[in-house]
Amino acid sequence: MKVTKITMGSVQTNCYILNHNGDLIIIDPSAETADEFKRIEKAVSTQGRVIAVLLTHGHFDHIAGVDRCVSAYNVPVYIHTLDQPFLQDPNLNGSSRLAADVVVNAKAIEFVAGPLVIGDVVFEVVETPGHTHGSVTFISGTQAFVGDFIFHGSIGRTDLPTGSMQTMERSIHTFLEQYQDDLVLYPGHGELTRLSTERLINPYLQ
Repeated sequence: MKVTKITMGSVQTNCYILNHNGDLIIIDPSAETADEFKRIEKAVSTQGRVIAVLLTHGHFDHIAGVDRCVSAYNVPVYIHTLDQPFLQDPNLNGSSRLAADVVVNAKAIEFVAGPLVIGDVVFEVVETPGHTHGSVTFISGTQAFVGDFIFHGSIGRTDLPTGSMQTMERSIHTFLEQYQDDLVLYPGHGELTRLSTERLINPYLQ
């Protein structure tokens, strides 16, 4: 799959547009303003048609553009069952500390671990809690969209609602046992990396 990365929002969150034969899947639409959403619209207009929005977790910076996507493209939105309440709760999604609350009005489709079929793409949904209790990684082939699970040289914070360092450590241990070094990691913030690289340089993966 071709992947387009657009970094937007008050905390520079990565939005990914996946292109599989002209069918587009948006992961974590981080557009907090109408002007930022135009960047998604521009990328979409040159590639194909949007068929779904996937969310790695429910924090405001990953969900801020959901309703704009639904309005523009009339597509379903998917989120893990445990993070579904984040969509309507600014205290959970962290936006209550900002000037304006983020509340998603679109009704999301809930999922749990296992295969998730979107068009002709089959994702393996891996539960990777710790940042939030419903955080997930979407894996397709050697591409892993990890949200705020693993960053280049670091990991997601665990001091926010439903986060847990102990749970994060278990998620990391399980992930390292289960997956191989050829995975390309697409994080919610910062640059792309590889699991093989993080095994070597990331202190949290030692």
